[in-house]
Amino acid sequence: MTDEDLTWIEVFCDMESYGGGWTLMAHGNESGGKTFNDYVNGFGDPISLNVWLGLENIHSMTTTTPTSLRVVVQQCATETYPDETEECIYPFFKVSDLKTQYSVFINSSSICNGTTSESQKRVDGWISWNPSKIGPKFSTFDKKHEYNCSSKYFNTGWWFNKNGNNLCGNANLNGLRYPCGRNVGQDMYLTWNRNPIADAYMYLRPYGFPNYDYHYTNDPAAQLLLMNK
Repeated sequence: MTDEDLTWIEVFCDMESYGGGWTLMAHGNESGGKTFNDYVNGFGDPISLNVWLGLENIHSMTTTTPTSLRVVVQQCATETYPDETEECIYPFFKVSDLKTQYSVFINSSSICNGTTSESQKRVDGWISWNPSKIGPKFSTFDKKHEYNCSSKYFNTGWWFNKNGNNLCGNANLNGLRYPCGRNVGQDMYLTWNRNPIADAYMYLRPYGFPNYDYHYTNDPAAQLLLMNK
């Protein structure tokens, strides 16, 4: 394979957090009203940190080598907690292909912590399905989830999943930004652990970073993840 065989895209990289090497997968407030094809191809400007990397690019990255997902959530202040940043790292994160409607697979438990001195260890605010099994499909207003969740979130796209009485799941990190302190249909905005949040970032990095070649990864779980891609 030569450079001419590859598709090149511009990305933003966080080269400081946890040793660097994190590619920005999603952030911004331009996710409303996008079609399924928009989400497949990607949109936005990575330099201004307003970007959705694109489902096809995410699929390619996460099936070429075992990949970790890092989620950074900016909480709205409450009576219990100040406005703080929470981070969750999912060691193994994979997005399947178009045939599966880009279903998500997270074959591991997350590691979540707050970043203020008052913080307790946080609970994963997203995953509500069995992580050893294929997770929900990616849905948009024109590629609907059975409960039409996209339309309830201002036509944003996400891996919506039913969780008990919560028909759309615990999170939507592609939701529009919520104006903290205002009671304006909170469940329709950017959501984490069923609560409105101020901001969210999603980053990808090879699980074996700084080793980008899975052939050098001795972790059996990483090898199994690739075999089942």
